[in-house]
Amino acid sequence: MRFREVRVRDFRNFPHLEVGFPDGAQFICGANGQGKTNLLEALGLVTSLRSFRTTEIPALIRWEARPRETTLVYEMHHDQMGETTLELVLKPGSKQVLMDGEPVRRMGDILGRFPTITFSSHDIQILRGAPSLRRRLMDMMFVVMDPGYFDHLTRYFKSLKSRNALLKQRAPASQRAPFEELVIRSGWELYRQRGQLLNEFRPHFQTAYAGISGVEEQPDLFYEASLEASCEEGYKEQFFSILQRDVDTGTSNRGPHRDDLKITLQGHTAKEFASEGQQRGLVLALRMGLVDWYRKRGGTRPVILADDIVGELDATRRKGFWRMLGSESQLIATGTHFPREDEFHSWTHWKMDDARVYREERDA
Repeated sequence: MRFREVRVRDFRNFPHLEVGFPDGAQFICGANGQGKTNLLEALGLVTSLRSFRTTEIPALIRWEARPRETTLVYEMHHDQMGETTLELVLKPGSKQVLMDGEPVRRMGDILGRFPTITFSSHDIQILRGAPSLRRRLMDMMFVVMDPGYFDHLTRYFKSLKSRNALLKQRAPASQRAPFEELVIRSGWELYRQRGQLLNEFRPHFQTAYAGISGVEEQPDLFYEASLEASCEEGYKEQFFSILQRDVDTGTSNRGPHRDDLKITLQGHTAKEFASEGQQRGLVLALRMGLVDWYRKRGGTRPVILADDIVGELDATRRKGFWRMLGSESQLIATGTHFPREDEFHSWTHWKMDDARVYREERDA
C-alpha cells in the first residue's frame, strides 16, 4: 500500500498539517523537536490504532486542543482495496474510525488491514528492556498477521482482569470458575498461535539480519512461555498446578501475560553477549523481517517508516539497511541529515521546521 496524503488536526505539536506524498522514497530532514517523529507516529496509527511510542491517547492530543480530540485523515492506495480513505478521531477514552465514510463498528475488522513497519532508535529497548516490551512486539506483529489473534488476546485479558480481581477479593472457587475457563481457553490459543507464528517468522528475521550485517552469525528467536503443554488439557493442568500460589499472592502468576521472547546470536543470549552493533542489527532485523513476511502472508506490501535510526550503525550496517529495504515498498524516513551513504533510493527531500513540512529542492 501507499500513502497519498495525510491530514491531521491537533495531533502532538501539529495544530494542522497536510502532506501529499509523491511516488518514490521520502526523506524528512530537520532538527530535533520539530515534529518528524510525530508525523511518522501519525502515519503508523493506521495499522493497529496504537502509537509505537505510547499507549495513552491523551498524549497524542495537542495540549491546546479544544475540544480534547485529534482527527487524522489518510488517503491511501491499497494493493487489494484500491483508493481508500481512512479517518480516525481520537478522544480520551475513545476511538472512532471511518473507512470510505462508513463507521467501523468492530476494531478487529480494521487491525492490520493497512500495514506499516516502524523503525525507531528506541527499538533497542526491545532487546535490552523488560519482557513486557517483547510481549507487546509479538502481539503487534501477530495481530496484523492473524485476525483471530486479536479476538483471543482481547478475551484473554478481559477474563484475566476479572479473575485477578476475584483472587484479590479472596472470592470462592465457584465464582472464579467461569473466568478461569475463559482464561485457559484463550490462553491456550495465544500460546499455540505465538509458537506457530514465531516459527513462521523466524527465517524472515534470519535473512534480514544476514542482509544487514553482511555476515552469518546464526541469529535466532525462541518463545519462552510460562505455561507449556502439547494440548489444551495439558495446558489446563499446568494452569491449575500453581493455583495455591495464585490464591496466596492474589494474582495470576503464569500465562501469556508473563511470556517472553528470547533473542540469541551464535547460541548466546544477545542481551548479554552481543556487541552494540550486533544488538542494533538484531532489532533492525526484527522489523525488516516483517516487511517480506507481511507481504507474503497478507498479500499487501507494508509502508516502511524509518525514524532517524542509522546514526548508531557502522558503515557496513548502514549500507546493508538501505539495501535490504529495497524499492518496492513506500519508504518514509526522517533524520537530522540526509543519508549520503544510500545509493539504493531516489529521494524526495522534505524539510521539517516548527511543525511545518515543505519540499526542498536539492541538486542530484
